[in-house]
Amino acid sequence: MQTGDQIQRLRKKQGWSQGELANQLNVSRQTVSKWELGEAVPDTENVCRLCKLFSVSADAFLQIDVAPPVDTNASTAPRPSAKPSPKRGFLIGVALLLVGVLIVGTLVTLSQIIPSRTKVYRQVTEADTRLSSELGEPSGETVPASEPRTEYWYMQTTGFIPFLNTYALHWALAVGLGCMLAGVCLLIRQKRQSMRQKKME
Repeated sequence: MQTGDQIQRLRKKQGWSQGELANQLNVSRQTVSKWELGEAVPDTENVCRLCKLFSVSADAFLQIDVAPPVDTNASTAPRPSAKPSPKRGFLIGVALLLVGVLIVGTLVTLSQIIPSRTKVYRQVTEADTRLSSELGEPSGETVPASEPRTEYWYMQTTGFIPFLNTYALHWALAVGLGCMLAGVCLLIRQKRQSMRQKKME
């Protein structure tokens, strides 16, 4: 509330008009009007007269016009960093664990559905015949006894390791295991923190 509003409130409380207040202060009505509109401010002598007329102290009359002090330190002081919520850390750990389990589980399931290839090795001698790498049938070509060798061909299978080797999905397995490990470590950490807090309480 400004000084003009204070003068107007106290004047109306006494039931006086601007002219009546002006007569008691020996000023013009326009002067009182300017005070109440905020266009002018009463001098020290008139402030004393107003306080006497309205039966209020100078401090009570003037303190309304004083703005509250601005705390500059509050705006410049760094705010304390918000500590991560224990519940949030727990949820992140559970989410990482579930993502890892989902990735590994998907790889295991697909390895049993999608056929993959694996190498089959065989030591070829003079009495053996060379097998075709595509059909898995003898080609009819004999190998001399002086040149024994090891040959291989691909055979279809449904295994986890052959599935990873055939489609080069080792990176997906690493991601899944990494998520699982990170989730377990985070859950253990949150559990230890909660136990410490309970002991401190």
